[in-house]
Amino acid sequence: STNADDTKGKLGFHLGGVGEYELTDQIDLVGELLFSSQGVKDDDPDVNATSPFNYLSIPLTARYNFTEEVSAHAGLQPSILLSAKQKYDGGPDIDIKDEFSGADIAIIFGGQYAILEQVSAGLRVVLGLNDIAKDDFGEARNRIIQLYGVYLF
Repeated sequence: STNADDTKGKLGFHLGGVGEYELTDQIDLVGELLFSSQGVKDDDPDVNATSPFNYLSIPLTARYNFTEEVSAHAGLQPSILLSAKQKYDGGPDIDIKDEFSGADIAIIFGGQYAILEQVSAGLRVVLGLNDIAKDDFGEARNRIIQLYGVYLF
């Protein structure tokens, strides 16, 4: 989502893969490759529009394992904008990708709980550092809360 005054966050999803490298018993380096669907919904009932944004995101984090089950992570997430649309009820979709930056960089942090050896659930906050909007859209930064599940093969 963005922090524009007349918008609110839109429910989205992300899907991808993860790789882990153990530095010590308590510290891991984690890299991910994600397709992330995010965006905003216009709060004005007269407009009734949504703006879905699709990104290819590459979260890079350091994870601290408090126990075998509980961990916290923090790092950076560079992302590449794949598509951006403006969708109005009853109207055609408008491609607005050129109105936004092709790249985003964010600080990420969160926690994770291992339910089983191969199954975990977590919560992550993504705070965009750069203004993703170009001239006509005012200032906009990605602000995302992700609730996620992990299955390790």
